Amino acid sequence: MIDRHLETWLTGMSPDGADRPETVLVASADAPRDARILLQGASVPAASEALAGALPAAAVAGPRLGDGSAPFGAIRELRQAPDGAEPRHSDEFAGRFAPDDDVRFGDGLVIKIRHYGVADFEPFDGPTALVIHDDDDFSAYLRDADRAWHSGSFANYVTHPQAVIANLSALGGSEQYAGPNHRLYLDDDGIVRTSPAGRGLGLPEEGLPTIDARWQRHNATSSWPDACSLDDALPDADRTAALWERPWMRRYVNVLRATRQARLQERIPSRISGFGGRLSPGLADTDVLDSTDAPVIAQFGATFRALDPHGETWVEIDSDQVRALEMLLVGIAVTEIPQIAAVLQRLMAHGVARTWCLVVRGTRVPARG
Repeated sequence: MIDRHLETWLTGMSPDGADRPETVLVASADAPRDARILLQGASVPAASEALAGALPAAAVAGPRLGDGSAPFGAIRELRQAPDGAEPRHSDEFAGRFAPDDDVRFGDGLVIKIRHYGVADFEPFDGPTALVIHDDDDFSAYLRDADRAWHSGSFANYVTHPQAVIANLSALGGSEQYAGPNHRLYLDDDGIVRTSPAGRGLGLPEEGLPTIDARWQRHNATSSWPDACSLDDALPDADRTAALWERPWMRRYVNVLRATRQARLQERIPSRISGFGGRLSPGLADTDVLDSTDAPVIAQFGATFRALDPHGETWVEIDSDQVRALEMLLVGIAVTEIPQIAAVLQRLMAHGVARTWCLVVRGTRVPARG
């Protein structure tokens, strides 16, 4: 399996909702060898000693500040082995993070990099990253999302335990973990990006604070999160227009991640509330959009679970509790659902959608995304 730091680097989102202060830097074989030191802004003597192997990485990878408020953690560098050389350890790899290539790490991990548009033909017999590399890939991603929303039918690969969708942060997700304080890519020319398909953000010697500030400015000009990760693959105007046509896309991304977590536990849901309708008989859907913080209500055969939308927690619930939660989701006032207090307490006791539950307990329906 792909470790969670690397999965965060691939997707721009934390797989379990946990914050990881370590920044993952993926560097090509021809990228400057001192990039990590330059990005961290270490002193010249410290950099020289580190490069000579006199200091461990942690000695020059301590906390640093950007504009005086945002902390940057240690940098873990994954470097491509020279052409023809075999990777020697878990932080060295052969291959490229580009479609149709396989990336092999020294510890035996192999990640297949594939176009999203050909996912139907993939066996998913090992870790696979599906990338949006061009318009065809993006169109395929949108078609899968539309089918899920309207019919409740999710493509197998979008929640497959062996698959991750690269740059989900730019495809309707959150940009919280998408920036330079969590992930960096250094290309052959020494240009710093947040992903192989991302916008060039500068040179290592400019330092992480400057690069992060530049990333923030680019995102501030876009109407959807993470304008940088797919800049070389898609015009931002096309990306944002497609996402605005699907205001439920944020919820779709959360549902994909929650369902994948369930499948990692070998539980495959048969239906998801809000996609192709509601689970409760006779409860009509409305134009109200589910909050991105609301629990994902899933049916597994004859049983139901409320899944946390951002992490790994879940709790089993019965059909009456499903109905109470769905009444909230379609916009019925909390004061009209007498049993809701007990349902919310059950969710909170298991760490499921705590933020949403607290808002609801404040006697108002939470804001919709």
